[in-house]
Amino acid sequence: MKLPRVLHVSFSALLIGLVFHFDCPWVRGESLRPVKVLCENQASPLGRDSAPRLGWMLECDQRAESQTGYQVQVASSEAGLKDGNPDMWDSGKISSSQSAMISYAGKPLQSQTWYYWHVRVWDSHDSRSGWSKPGRWATGVLHPEEWDSAWIANSNSGQSNEGASCWFRYTFVLDKIRADSALCSIASVGYHELYVNGRKVGDDVMAPAISDLGKRALYVTRDILPYLHTGKNTIGVWLGHGWAGHSGKSWYSASTLNWPTEPRFLLQAQIQQGPQAVKLVSGPNWKCHPANTDSSSSGFRNLGGESQDDRAYISGWNKEMFDDSGWPAAAVETNSLEISPQVTECNRIMEELHPVTIREKSPGVYQADMGRHFSGWIELAAKGAPGSRIEISMSEREDQTSSYGQTNLLVLGPQGQGTFRNRFKHQSGRWITVQGLSAPLRADDLKGYAISTDTERIGRFRCSNELLNRIYETVLWTFRQISLGGYVVDCPHRERMGYGDSINAVEGAMLAFDTERFFTKWSRDWSDVQQSDGSMPFTAPTYNGGGGPMWSSTLVHLPWLTYLYFGDPQAMKENYPAIRRWMDYQGTQSQSHVLQWFPGPTNLVQPEWSFLGDWVYPGHRQAPNGHDRETLFMNNCYYLHTLKIAARIARELGHAEDAERFQNQAASAAAAIHLAFWDPQTKSYPGERETTPASALFADLPPDDLRPLVEAQLEDRILKKQHLDTGILGTYFMIEALTSEDRPDLVDVVADTTEAPGWGAMLAHGATCIWEQWDGDNSRCHSSYLSIGAWFIKGILGLRPDPERPGFRHFMVKPGLYEKLTFASGEHDTPYGKITCSWKKAANRFALDLQIPVNTSATIYLPSADSTPITESAKPLTKANGVRLLRMEKGRAVLEAGSGTYHFGSILPGSL
Repeated sequence: MKLPRVLHVSFSALLIGLVFHFDCPWVRGESLRPVKVLCENQASPLGRDSAPRLGWMLECDQRAESQTGYQVQVASSEAGLKDGNPDMWDSGKISSSQSAMISYAGKPLQSQTWYYWHVRVWDSHDSRSGWSKPGRWATGVLHPEEWDSAWIANSNSGQSNEGASCWFRYTFVLDKIRADSALCSIASVGYHELYVNGRKVGDDVMAPAISDLGKRALYVTRDILPYLHTGKNTIGVWLGHGWAGHSGKSWYSASTLNWPTEPRFLLQAQIQQGPQAVKLVSGPNWKCHPANTDSSSSGFRNLGGESQDDRAYISGWNKEMFDDSGWPAAAVETNSLEISPQVTECNRIMEELHPVTIREKSPGVYQADMGRHFSGWIELAAKGAPGSRIEISMSEREDQTSSYGQTNLLVLGPQGQGTFRNRFKHQSGRWITVQGLSAPLRADDLKGYAISTDTERIGRFRCSNELLNRIYETVLWTFRQISLGGYVVDCPHRERMGYGDSINAVEGAMLAFDTERFFTKWSRDWSDVQQSDGSMPFTAPTYNGGGGPMWSSTLVHLPWLTYLYFGDPQAMKENYPAIRRWMDYQGTQSQSHVLQWFPGPTNLVQPEWSFLGDWVYPGHRQAPNGHDRETLFMNNCYYLHTLKIAARIARELGHAEDAERFQNQAASAAAAIHLAFWDPQTKSYPGERETTPASALFADLPPDDLRPLVEAQLEDRILKKQHLDTGILGTYFMIEALTSEDRPDLVDVVADTTEAPGWGAMLAHGATCIWEQWDGDNSRCHSSYLSIGAWFIKGILGLRPDPERPGFRHFMVKPGLYEKLTFASGEHDTPYGKITCSWKKAANRFALDLQIPVNTSATIYLPSADSTPITESAKPLTKANGVRLLRMEKGRAVLEAGSGTYHFGSILPGSL
């Protein structure tokens, strides 16, 4: 039936009105779409503080599109968002292009509560999107005074073995009203596992992350709602010493650090049942009992292992029907620790490993090769007579049974069989030796679990050189093995301390893993260990170990790099007072703007280990090297570089007077350092190694007229030696300097070789992690030489962040071309979306494929003999949408491009 014309028009008008009333994006033909909402750059984070930052990623079908406005709504329930009742915050339309790190600005949040939010945006044509899918976050315990719980510990500690773990339990009843939410926050000194009704909550392990336990305890918030039921419920906690909080029979002794010597925990849970809330707290009404595992003492070069006695295991200890009437009450403890949410991700099992070979070394002693060096846990299924003692040892070398005292013990129970698995202490190595079995070890009996802080992989790289590809992946695997516990260690099996020279690994890690929260947490550790006079130790949060000012200045550089790569200023803001104190302290150790030798905190380290330079360079044995002129020069170069970074930080945070002061100090220091160390006769700085010109270029020390000479010196030393003669920081400085100078060919000289010293030589000798020293002495899994990790992305692929618009809001693409490479490809996930980049060259032609995330832009340095033959998507550049030519510069066309996917082609200049 045909509708009358008047009715037809009225029906159409009604339909259009309904469409716009219900905000249908498919009718408006919207340009921008918010497709991924994040709180603190996570999907549904737990335990956030009172001012979380919100962000979103955008999709668009057009090039060079950007956001011009947004509106955020937050509600206390998801229904509130759907019903148009954002009872916590409605920002209204905000004219802004910002789509990350937007601070919540609504009503005060409540502790241990879920909040829901969504966003809509406006594009460059002022067209509005639809609402995003809702996101959510949960708060932790927001204010110190809201902790109603008590710290509790094992009341049997005087009767149990030193290092013994303990079980705790508390039983409560829930009525028939179904719970709406149930969040549990738990802080601990030592590691803990949380159970509800016999089930372990979550898949995290060895929680919480390590902190300075003389000052701060971290808490983890978990959702326990899926584990609860009506009626009787039991919360159980398995508490162990682990590596943190142990009795400290080592050089970082508990008495020196003022760390508690026995583990303890603090728990608070809130179960919401409609308008009613049930609060559960730790206290004297909890019961405890010694558990069946304990950890041996941890010390320098002797990190020990765990013992598991299956004869002492009590089945059902964490279940609701268990009779705990014979258990004593937990001991209530007091301390003054600051309690903070754990901002970084938890430790998790990242990979399961199996033996590749098993051999019988001697009668009844079996050694399994797990195929690669890993840090984590061992699991062994064993049989034997009841009470049999089975030793399980870990080694990083095939000719050793145990490296650094890493030996575990399993005592079989009455059934004559059992499964050992580490719980509160991780180990590191490649070979596992087992003795005491009643039958030969089978491959199915043994597993390894590689564990690290669960930072998501966000970067990838491949190129036409397979050796470089192997080095890149080995660097990333090594970083995983040394980043367990929320900080970077030197080695995971000998010292396990957070040495500041690991700054060499940071940029490569930031380009490969989502380490924003990880490095924000480690930055706070550096502030926590600062001494009252402003001086700094060389490790954090572990205080002890040797180093020098370059180690301690991680306090400054780590927050800056976190801002540069992720656009997150939080670490700079939190640590700025400590940064200023450290810079002022270094100023007191200078004469006429030149840094002089000075000791570290003498209560923590001997003076001769306090002013190190380029550590473990080829031929250098492990002995202090702090009093030679080359070391003094290197430290002064880094001091100059740190002054410049401190000035940048101050400027970004709005501390204009400090920024000007640091900048002026940097200018004065540059002139004074050059004058003090430049030899006009030899026309060089002190030292014959590559480290000297590399340090000068890294710090941008040479005057403009001398810079080409210093660049030529570095090139000459590399080409003459054809190998590295640099140590940890010298290698870092050299790679960064050569990346800045666009000389990937010179890095390739020392990278694409299996001749020692170098990364390729390590791999040629069977390394599966990067070593501590070029010759393989000492640790075989170490932070020493991971600095090359950033070069693959910045120096070859060509992706580089822009300090003026951090977090890859704007970035540079500058492919690193040299004759040996024919292609490179990779990707990097930014706070705004994924960058993908690949380039290839054949004969005299060059092709670059690039995807730029929405709401960002890029400056592209396209190799080209001329601007005329440049094409984009097979069209002349002049007809390409979203991109324009800025200039020609040193054999490259410099282009500016907005978001979108591009396919560039050009004619290569010269022989490249």
